[in-house]
Amino acid sequence: MSGQPSPTGASSANSASLRMIDTVDPCGLLKPQELQQLEVPTQSEPANASGETGCAWTSKKLFVSSTKAKDGLDYFTKHPEQYVNLAKNTVNDRPGVHFQISRSNTECTQAMAVGTGYVAIAVGYFDKQGDPCAQALQIAQMVEPRLPR
Repeated sequence: MSGQPSPTGASSANSASLRMIDTVDPCGLLKPQELQQLEVPTQSEPANASGETGCAWTSKKLFVSSTKAKDGLDYFTKHPEQYVNLAKNTVNDRPGVHFQISRSNTECTQAMAVGTGYVAIAVGYFDKQGDPCAQALQIAQMVEPRLPR
């Protein structure tokens, strides 16, 4: 038998952490009654871009999206120049980061760590009548208990 010895336990724990994000259905995190409370339709549209997969719900007033990716939160924190209002935070007791991509203050994303990946909740207002970061955090706090640990 040749080759390098591998540490026992470490690779299986790492593998489980990698697979954790695969078990998340971002389109099922928000329940129909929660979508109705947000005043968005319960029928979603695909939200697949930049390595993320998930769903978006859009009304005349706002959009909400729930996506996942295999990248960690450092995907955002390593490139702060790409974001406005980037800050590390926690969602319940889970590590997170929130950011905006525009100075218009009409959209905001709250990302949460899930294993070695993340789930992101984004909110955008078309009429500038709301606090998108507060709304994204509130939704993230609501769905966070549904995520694997």
